[in-house]
Amino acid sequence: MSICRSYILQMSFVPPELVSCILQNGYHSPSGTPNYKLLKACALVSRTWSEPAQSLLFRSAIEINNYNIHKFLAALLSSESAARGRALGDCVRILEISISDDIQIINGGCNQDDFADLLLACPRVY
Repeated sequence: MSICRSYILQMSFVPPELVSCILQNGYHSPSGTPNYKLLKACALVSRTWSEPAQSLLFRSAIEINNYNIHKFLAALLSSESAARGRALGDCVRILEISISDDIQIINGGCNQDDFADLLLACPRVY
């Protein structure tokens, strides 16, 4: 029984390079889109898995609108973990956002000030 436990404890640590390789291979679903369900689950496995999984989760920020932009910005600009927020902002490469004038904000578009804050928080968007 102790051999089994010892083996399990040894396998609880996976080198970060291997975690990164696993996540990158599972990044795309069969349809070619990011596999957010897998990445979210992997981010909860352990600290070793969390950072690389979150980096891939934040690579493509889609469907950002007036209803969720403040939560997204809070994750990037949190004063509690400013360094981690900046790191996540640096991960964002693709940003899909709807910008609206004041009348259309009610329908889900973001205002121009929020958009400017988002671009400052995500300097590597292309």
